[in-house]
Amino acid sequence: MKRTLASLTGVVMGLALLAPSGALAFGLGAYVEGAAGSVDWTFEDEFGRDFDVDGDEKRGTFGFVLDTAVAKDTLFNYRLSVGFSRFDADFDDVGETLELSGLVVDNTFGFGVYRSESLRLWLGPQVRLAFYTGEFEDSGFEVDVIEFALAPVVGLNLHLGKTMSLAFAAGYRFSGFAGSDEDDDDITGSGREVFGNLSLLFRLGDDRWR
Repeated sequence: MKRTLASLTGVVMGLALLAPSGALAFGLGAYVEGAAGSVDWTFEDEFGRDFDVDGDEKRGTFGFVLDTAVAKDTLFNYRLSVGFSRFDADFDDVGETLELSGLVVDNTFGFGVYRSESLRLWLGPQVRLAFYTGEFEDSGFEVDVIEFALAPVVGLNLHLGKTMSLAFAAGYRFSGFAGSDEDDDDITGSGREVFGNLSLLFRLGDDRWR
């Protein structure tokens, strides 16, 4: 995870150096996100026996965001969000809370349905890949899972002057999970959640209305 964040930082710094020359145009900043929903998981042991659990989950995420068209009068924009996430799932079946944390990478493909000098309204699909690790709060039983998710998203960029924008986005995420626990039991499952995030973006290079 540390190597991934270090590589991302290097890429971001390189892009920021190129932007003033007009070689690139994009928005760069930070974001926070909150989400809540439900999960339905299955633990399968080496003998093929299944144990199904379900419950409510909530997440909090913060990180870096890069967008190729925050304010430009163009139809398409690509938004990359890389963040650190805390994921808690309350499993009523076992009377425990699973506390996870990890790295999430969201790729959002937006289409500007309304564009003006003061705002950009966009919508499109989002693809997520995430890795979480953690343990059950009481027993300390360890779990590692990978998440793949799809979501429809709608967003609004409000332009604050010539170089800054405040961006809001919300959507409904459909997730699939796969992983294992400390006993090498296989974990598979699904999840659904509503989410919303807030980003502060600095527009670099030629990312402006006209």
